[in-house]
Amino acid sequence: MINYNGKIFSPANNKTGGDFSTETFFVFRQTGNILSSNYSGENIVRGQVLTIVGNDGSMEMNYQHVTTQLVLIAGSGKFIPELLPNGKIMLNEKRKLVDGDFVQGDLIIEH
Repeated sequence: MINYNGKIFSPANNKTGGDFSTETFFVFRQTGNILSSNYSGENIVRGQVLTIVGNDGSMEMNYQHVTTQLVLIAGSGKFIPELLPNGKIMLNEKRKLVDGDFVQGDLIIEH
């Protein structure tokens, strides 16, 4: 299992054009298979994500955040890790909103 504790990730790409930007930062805290993160950034005042980490390092997650327009967004998804040649970790995310527009999108974040 990959240990994400203390790692800081930020988006490398956001194909959906949503609230996340390269100025959004996720700070991960992990205890066993449970991982949580607070995040904020250009369009996000405050966000939280809670995940269960699988033995392969993948994460089933739920998230919620408040935008700068004071809109509450919530969703679920899965992070799939990819170990890069430089030793960093890239997380490919598939997410679905449970509030708002019910759209699906991809978010790639890197350590």
